[in-house]
Amino acid sequence: DSRIAYLEEAGGKINLGIMDLTKQTKAGFARTTLDSFALHDVRISWVSPDTILFHEKPSARVPGSIWKYTISSKRLDPLIMERSSLWVRWDKTASSGIMFSDKAQNRIEVVDLRGVIINASPFLTFPDKCAIGGNALYCAVPQPPLSNEKFLDAYLKRSFYTDDFIYKLELNSGRPTLIFSNSPVKIDAKNLRVDGQKLYFINRYDKKLYQLSL
Repeated sequence: DSRIAYLEEAGGKINLGIMDLTKQTKAGFARTTLDSFALHDVRISWVSPDTILFHEKPSARVPGSIWKYTISSKRLDPLIMERSSLWVRWDKTASSGIMFSDKAQNRIEVVDLRGVIINASPFLTFPDKCAIGGNALYCAVPQPPLSNEKFLDAYLKRSFYTDDFIYKLELNSGRPTLIFSNSPVKIDAKNLRVDGQKLYFINRYDKKLYQLSL
């Protein structure tokens, strides 16, 4: 809604807090500290009203983990632990995440908030190249196909760029459909978003916003 979850360093620890944009104080927007942790260099995703996820930056060289924090009970529980190349992009509307890891066997997987795999794609790409819309997964898939999860670090460092086709995967049937290919300009899509009958993305080549009618 109108609240923002944030992390801040204080006293050698990391505080998890919530800022309410509807409530003003003399010092600014109202802020509430929920908890403190001995965690370093983590990111958060607020995926449901009562659930915030902590996740480490993805790398093929260092195993990563994801922890689930329950706001009402102030519990921090392991969700997915110690996986190399672990990268999950969480979708609040679908209550699920798009997961890349070294255990995925050359495919992107969809997981729920229990960390259980509920769908898998027949292609390999990166989570920021995918988005869930309705009962479908939309992904920009590099051509030629990726063949090694070790590309993850090079991709995040922008050491290489891709030429993408865009696919739609029906999550119920698992049937993929090619919906966009052979663009007149090179497309290396990231940060996909589905809004109604439009698919939006940023092109890494020119950093411009594009839209595709679905």
